[in-house]
Amino acid sequence: SIIAIALATRPLWRRRRPTENGVREQDGQSATTAFLEGALKGSYRSLLQAVEDLSQEDLEWRPYPQAPSAGFLLWHVARVQDALLHRQLLGRTELWITQGWAQRFHLPAFGLGEDHSDEHVGEFHVPPKEDLLAYVDASYGAVLHSLQSPGPDSWTLANDAGTERARYLVTLVNHANMHAGAISYIAQL
Repeated sequence: SIIAIALATRPLWRRRRPTENGVREQDGQSATTAFLEGALKGSYRSLLQAVEDLSQEDLEWRPYPQAPSAGFLLWHVARVQDALLHRQLLGRTELWITQGWAQRFHLPAFGLGEDHSDEHVGEFHVPPKEDLLAYVDASYGAVLHSLQSPGPDSWTLANDAGTERARYLVTLVNHANMHAGAISYIAQL
C-alpha cells in the first residue's frame, strides 16, 4: 500500500550523510535495510489495525462457505512469512516448528494455507486471538531481527543474493498488505 511505502521511505531521508563535495549520500546497506524495515513495520501495523477490534467470533466468521475467515488470513500471512524467511532465505527450521506453534495450534507442520481447498478452509480452527497474535509477533520479530543482524546474509542490494533476498521481503510486504485489506473488508461485512 502507499502508506507502507511512505512509512518505509521516511527513514531514508533522515539517514543521509554529508560527503566531501557536500552531496548527501545514503549507504547502500543501511538504505536497503531501512526501507525493508519500514515497509515490514508498516505491513505489520496494517495487519494489527485490521484485527484490533475483532473478537474471537469475528476472527472465525466466514462471509460465505468458500471464503477464508479473517483469522485464517492472519495465520496464513504469519506462516508464509515464517516459512519464507527461515526455510527459503536462511535455510533454517521455521519458528512454527522450533517454537512449537504447530503443536499449540494443532495444525500440520508444513501447511501454509496456500493450497487449502474450500473444505479445508472451512474446517480451519482459528487459534485464540491472543495466541495467533503472539505467532504473528514472533514471525515479524524474526524478520526484523534478521534485517538488523550483520553477516554474510546481509540484505544489501550490492550483490545478486542480497537483491533476491530483498525482493522476497518486498513480496512479503505486498502479501501482508493484500491480506490486511481482505481482513478489513471481512470485518466491515
